[in-house]
Amino acid sequence: MGSESEVITHTTADNGGKVVIQKIPGNLKWGEITLKRGVTDDMAIWDWRKMIEDGKVISARASGTVTMYNQANEAVAEWTFDNSWPVKVTGPTMNASTNDIAVEELTIAHEGMRRVGV
Repeated sequence: MGSESEVITHTTADNGGKVVIQKIPGNLKWGEITLKRGVTDDMAIWDWRKMIEDGKVISARASGTVTMYNQANEAVAEWTFDNSWPVKVTGPTMNASTNDIAVEELTIAHEGMRRVGV
């Protein structure tokens, strides 16, 4: 989770003809958020993704919060994000020869996020 600015290199010359290279911030980009969980009977993320598949993008957009907890179950960090939609939902890899936990993965695109206090 985070943000990044493109770097634009601007080359000019000063009054003496010396080349001066400036680096200035360009377009702001927000990284996608990827969440993973063990498989449950809750269909909410699949239903949310289905809205995008059905072309209901405006209805599917939502804002949200990701909260990180420590081992004592105390909130230690929080991020809010705006105008998001599910880019991808992935179900578990089926492999009967392992004892791995079945995991679902949700990738979310958004139009801005910020770290907030807890």
